[in-house]
Amino acid sequence: MLVRDVRCMACARLLGRWVVLGDRQGMLPPAKGEPIMACRVGNALRCKHCRGRAYLEEAERGDDVSQALMEGEL
Repeated sequence: MLVRDVRCMACARLLGRWVVLGDRQGMLPPAKGEPIMACRVGNALRCKHCRGRAYLEEAERGDDVSQALMEGEL
């Protein structure tokens, strides 16, 4: 499983999490119960708050997001 945070370049908000599991992939909310704050505008992802461009953040060492997703904590 591969998990990457999706952030806004303009306001730095966490917009969601991009998850790749085998041949399936998609966007999950930034945290359980929160809305996904990214929307598609043409071919780009944009922030719903400020319309800034979204980007995928590189995972850091010791990031336990994948484990939390597997255990249903997010």
